[in-house]
Amino acid sequence: AQVTNPPIDPIREELVMSLVSFIGPRPNIFDLVGNSRRKRLEVRQPILTNGDLEKIRSIGHTEDRFDTKTIDITYA
Repeated sequence: AQVTNPPIDPIREELVMSLVSFIGPRPNIFDLVGNSRRKRLEVRQPILTNGDLEKIRSIGHTEDRFDTKTIDITYA
């Protein structure tokens, strides 16, 4: 089989492609008054370092209405 499509390259095609991800619940688009103001984090890349995770964990202690939880998913 012959592949004619070029591979996806987010670095060279950053005008049409983005690796930006959001952490947190989506806002309610039907809330016209703005009562459900939930906060979301925007990260520039989908891979987080241990330092990034520590920063996210510490946000829950400083900001109101943003709560973080750590879930142990260790397989035993």
